[in-house]
Amino acid sequence: MRINRKAYFVGLLVHGSLLVLPITLMLRLGIDEYSPIFAVVALAGAVNFVGADITLGIRRLHDLNKSGWYLLLTLVPVINVAFIVYLLFWSGDESANQYGDNPVNASIGEQINWYKD
Repeated sequence: MRINRKAYFVGLLVHGSLLVLPITLMLRLGIDEYSPIFAVVALAGAVNFVGADITLGIRRLHDLNKSGWYLLLTLVPVINVAFIVYLLFWSGDESANQYGDNPVNASIGEQINWYKD
């Protein structure tokens, strides 16, 4: 399954918002950041974001006809910044590759939905 640059960027924004919004809401409601409920919500949001980010990154790499294992480059300091820029701005394969058809005609919702297959 492949996703294009736009779907990758939108997916990161949506999942990042899902991490930030509950934490911001709890702080605005006066919930102390050292309380157990805050820790549970923050941890759940972080796990969701990391899982979604891994899935989006692998799908984006598949659009570039690269193995998902290249995502491990995000763990290397300095290289990780260049690698994220590469994922955000490098154009994917215009034709079908070993990971599927070109996602250019698929909607962003269809591309981001990782539960589909």
